[in-house]
Amino acid sequence: MGAKENKPIVEYLGGAKALVLDPNSSSRATIRRLLSAVGMKTSNVEAMELIGDALAKLDTLQPNIILTELDLGDGRTAFELLAAHRKKFPDTLDSVFLLLTSNNSPIITSMAAESDSDGLIIKPFTYGSLEDRFIEVVKTKVFPSKYAKSCEDGRLKLLAKKYPDAMKLFELALTQDPNPALARYYIGCVHKDQGAIDEAIAQFEKGIAANPTHYKCLMGLFEAFVQKKEFSKAYDIGAVISKNHPLPPSRIPEFVKVAVLNQQFEDVKALYDVVAIMSPVDDVLVTYISAALVVCAKFYLRKKENDKAIEILKKAQSLARNKTQIQVEIISSLIHVGLYAEAEKMMASIPDELKSSSEMMALEIERWVGMGKVGEALAAGLKMLDQGVKNFRLLELLIVESKKMNRTTASVTAIVSKASALIPEKQAYFEGLVAGYEPKEEGNKQE
Repeated sequence: MGAKENKPIVEYLGGAKALVLDPNSSSRATIRRLLSAVGMKTSNVEAMELIGDALAKLDTLQPNIILTELDLGDGRTAFELLAAHRKKFPDTLDSVFLLLTSNNSPIITSMAAESDSDGLIIKPFTYGSLEDRFIEVVKTKVFPSKYAKSCEDGRLKLLAKKYPDAMKLFELALTQDPNPALARYYIGCVHKDQGAIDEAIAQFEKGIAANPTHYKCLMGLFEAFVQKKEFSKAYDIGAVISKNHPLPPSRIPEFVKVAVLNQQFEDVKALYDVVAIMSPVDDVLVTYISAALVVCAKFYLRKKENDKAIEILKKAQSLARNKTQIQVEIISSLIHVGLYAEAEKMMASIPDELKSSSEMMALEIERWVGMGKVGEALAAGLKMLDQGVKNFRLLELLIVESKKMNRTTASVTAIVSKASALIPEKQAYFEGLVAGYEPKEEGNKQE
């Protein structure tokens, strides 16, 4: 049945206001033509190409219907607009928010599902397919089921922290659907918000019993187990989620943490494979994944599985190319197990601006020490000390190796004094390194 044949839908669209956001002029024109054809007033439809203009228009137009391209350029996405729109229209039954994209990847699908938008339409689309999908969504707003209405009304009470009112609506919803997984999820959220985590877990589990792949209940249960630090149980639920749903990027750090805590390092490698094909990649996500890869590599280094460890470290280095601390961890993990040649190769692969950092220069000196080039290392290190380089590991090395080289007490004491001036909070530690120090033989003292 077309929209014009259905009076309630015609009335809904006739009084609605819409915003169309798409950098592509052809797409904007097609969507405007559709909205006009299904009964919307031309004066109530605004179309634009820039997200900044769209955000500004929210206050003046107050559009309850938005159709928008997902990728809006310069690293901005429609999720930014969705968050602002939800503040204007918190009741999802009063609004329509449809995403348009030419990217049909599982990650994009998961991001759309996580966002609580009304759906994802893949480009290129035909006019007919766009109309069918749009009317399908509008019908859910005009003719919501009793169950959907109770869940949405309860969700709004939950957002307002009116927990008794929310519970009444969710309990009503339990009677309105034979498999009320969503209602169970929201009841779990009510308990969780009030600190009753075990009661929340019980509700999430009941929701999963009604629908074993219900995303919200599974994710609620996963988060509850993490909150209780029951990481083994969280991992098991995470495995169910990963099997049945593509993970949105925002959730990957949590899954990485749980995988590492359970020493499921193959899972970390699999999550890296997901992130490696993403573009652009969130900076926080890069940090989480690359740091986890380093942890994995250290595990394999302890097991003497060096080839596997080096393969993983190369992935971490590629992902975290401009992150100094991650690169330092990568190189130091190789140096500390005596893989000096491999460390040198990986040092050569890092960006030039990182090679000249004090952290990386200190690692190079540590590598020289490990290779027996102590004199060369001390000469370079003392030069850095005179330049005021503030690096704890470098200062520690200079003191320890100077003692091993049987340098004079005055020389070693001078290093301790300079090191303590650079890092005052470590003065007692530095002084402790030379407590009772005396060169072994007067004839072998070195300056």
